[in-house]
Amino acid sequence: MDYDKNLFGEIERFIKVRIENEEYEVPDKLEMLRVFQFLDFQIEYARLCWNASCQRCHIDFMKNAKAVKGLSCRVRSFEGMEVTKLPSAVKKKV
Repeated sequence: MDYDKNLFGEIERFIKVRIENEEYEVPDKLEMLRVFQFLDFQIEYARLCWNASCQRCHIDFMKNAKAVKGLSCRVRSFEGMEVTKLPSAVKKKV
């Protein structure tokens, strides 16, 4: 797979995650905000700080069969992750 190594670094392996009921192959252990960028989702960059200060990148996801909330600039992707709600500044490509 061709990707920008300057932006995403060296990717050792890809994993499967579900984002709002669709399955994707994404880099393992990448911050979810970067995952959305990797997947070429529409991102309102001006609304996000990328360092947890703005608190605008909240996602809802499942971890160990429990609903969890987190900041997508901090939460890293993991095998079997299921994101149930995207931040309002992020939209899947149509």
